[in-house]
Amino acid sequence: MKRIHLILTSLIVISGAASFAANAPQGTIPNDNMHAVSVIYIQNEDGTYQAINENRILPVKETPKIIAKTASQGLSQGALSYTTDFNQTVQVIAITLRASSPISETLAIKLQNQAGEDYSAILTSANLKDNQNYFYQPDGALILRQGDEITVTCSNANLTGSVYLTVLGRIW
Repeated sequence: MKRIHLILTSLIVISGAASFAANAPQGTIPNDNMHAVSVIYIQNEDGTYQAINENRILPVKETPKIIAKTASQGLSQGALSYTTDFNQTVQVIAITLRASSPISETLAIKLQNQAGEDYSAILTSANLKDNQNYFYQPDGALILRQGDEITVTCSNANLTGSVYLTVLGRIW
């Protein structure tokens, strides 16, 4: 039987860790906005704890780490074709493309599913017209399992400028 420990705390994250009540585990709860948080702990049969936050169960551990994968390509030398190499569970936060000068090219962002091409999907595509910046943020949680990756392509039909890609992820 699981025991529920109700601990209501107001956290101000200063050092990256918070200390809770004597019977609760040490750790931090992910909270991007750094606001006060209400936390309920469930003690598992093996003595470990799980935190329930925002109607979902989160494992109690350190604050998630942000990781950035970057690539660049001179479009006069060829098109951009980049696949991430996260190789772990990651939540995609945002994908940005910056060009050295306004470009008119085709951009595609695709989920490469570990189960194969039949399960992969284009997340978004755009025909850029004299653009220097492109920003993509998933509407909901986009979780990549180990083996799933993101592929970003940008054409080079006009052979002009360079592009700089950043894929931001949160490691869980």
